[in-house]
Amino acid sequence: MAAERAAAAAPAAGAAPPVALVLAGRRRRVEAAFAAAFPGLPAARRRVLSGGGYADGVRAGATADLGGRTGLGEESRRALGA
Repeated sequence: MAAERAAAAAPAAGAAPPVALVLAGRRRRVEAAFAAAFPGLPAARRRVLSGGGYADGVRAGATADLGGRTGLGEESRRALGA
């Protein structure tokens, strides 16, 4: 019974390989080509964001002039999510 399950799980001869294997193979080739094209390139430092720009963005968005009139009075407009 175990042999039957193994035979059923094995890909048929000539069947395409699973996508994960294809992508893994391509990734290795791309990494090798990149390393050959840029030898000795140091790894980039990971970007660290503090998240402190949200309030600045809200203020800038509240005063932004997009160059058009909406026809809405000041009291009719409100921020998204408000």
